[in-house]
Amino acid sequence: MGAYAASDGGPPFVPAYEIDGTAIEAPYIDDRGRVMEDRVCIAVPHCSGAPRFPNAGELWFVTGKPEDAGQINQLGYPAIALNVIDFSTGINETARILMEVSRGASIVLVPNYAKQSGTRKDADIERKREHYREIIRQLEELDVRARLKEYTADSPVLFRVSAQKLCREFQPIDQMPTPEDIDERLSVDEPPVDWLIPGVLVRGKPGFIGGGEKCLKTSIAADLAASLATGSRFLGHFPAPEPTRVLFVSGESGGRNINDLFRRIKDSRGIGSFSGRLNVIDKVVKVDSESGVEHMRSMLTSTGAKVLVVDPLYLCVSGDGAENMMIQGQRIQPLVDVCNDLGVTLLLVHHTKQKGFKSDRYAPAVFTDLAWAGWAAFARQWIMVGRREAYDYEGRHNLWLNIGGNDGHSLIAPVDVTEGVYPSPRIWKPEVLTVEEAESRKQANREQKTAKSRRKQEEKRKADLQAAKDRIISKLREVGEPMSKSAIGCIRTDTQSRRRFGSCPRPIHA
Repeated sequence: MGAYAASDGGPPFVPAYEIDGTAIEAPYIDDRGRVMEDRVCIAVPHCSGAPRFPNAGELWFVTGKPEDAGQINQLGYPAIALNVIDFSTGINETARILMEVSRGASIVLVPNYAKQSGTRKDADIERKREHYREIIRQLEELDVRARLKEYTADSPVLFRVSAQKLCREFQPIDQMPTPEDIDERLSVDEPPVDWLIPGVLVRGKPGFIGGGEKCLKTSIAADLAASLATGSRFLGHFPAPEPTRVLFVSGESGGRNINDLFRRIKDSRGIGSFSGRLNVIDKVVKVDSESGVEHMRSMLTSTGAKVLVVDPLYLCVSGDGAENMMIQGQRIQPLVDVCNDLGVTLLLVHHTKQKGFKSDRYAPAVFTDLAWAGWAAFARQWIMVGRREAYDYEGRHNLWLNIGGNDGHSLIAPVDVTEGVYPSPRIWKPEVLTVEEAESRKQANREQKTAKSRRKQEEKRKADLQAAKDRIISKLREVGEPMSKSAIGCIRTDTQSRRRFGSCPRPIHA
């Protein structure tokens, strides 16, 4: 409301102004329907102390209450409060006034029924709706482009989404895209790609960190957040040129595990402090709800974060209609709009579809593996994680890293991560390898496992043979005299002995 001027200490209305030589002289009508001759019905936003009226080709919102107009103006859309639209003033006269006020602009009427519904019956509200519809019809007959959009003050996110759609719909014809000569386009120097991490992450484009179960998605997202916040190397390999503020939202692992993860990353990098550039929320935030989106806007603004990591996506959005890519796009768009408004790069941590029996379980994951409809189409860049081989339950993870995006960056690289297992101290040691190095390690590990297996077999054979010897000697000592093999009963024949132990001593006599 601070954007509106007040008159006579009353509501923030401004006196009537002449618009193209026509004075707006409709009377101000109070809530009881009384005509107030010393008041006028129009309130317009002020810019540098001067009233601002619509210009041809613009889109303006028109309400019946200045407080609603003030809120809409604060959301970034020009609005006018015009008292006559909320009362039963002659519809033709109301349409004429709106036409004169619009001055060639397109207008959207935004009545606020919520403020009236407390004392009026549903039938009265429906009567008001029909009143507004009739005004719209009259405006269209006067060649004024107009729409009707209900407004609720406590739904700014939904209003902003609707306003953006209306702005696209009412885009003036002279502002619609027209053909351009390709040679002229190519003669203009394009700005360079704005990298957060060269070859890995582009500033300002939404993306995914995706992978199957237990592929360290959260851990790798945390490593990325730590690298961005400190300007250190992602996974110890990809340099981040400069520190960037990050907000890390992870509601799946729990506060203790998140603290342990960042502590291990911090120790592995030798980071003394994150210097206030990394903030964490360890609770689930529903980013497809109005309250959740507004909360994220508030948190991003207060922290100054320029990168937002949301982990995991399936807990932060509704599952209704997840198979419909249209619904999925609408579901996440309000958060994307907030990030675009604030210049924030949005990264969503999401799981991939289960691979079928005929699929190669250890092939690199691709962004089209992202589960549910629409997300692959939504992704402008991605960091996909998959296993190269089964987990060995010894704290070592052999992974594929697939990095790409529509700015042309593309990379598939093996990554080995060592974390350790209890009771050994937990660590964080990632290594980005070449394919040749990974294959060499795989071969060395295979030979090592084969040698270890052979050692175990040999140790077992020797142990079994020694146990057989001990049983024979024990039996002979019990009887105190020579016995045949069949009488001893431990091992009947040399053939059976060789089949079981590889060799057997000759008959033993006490």
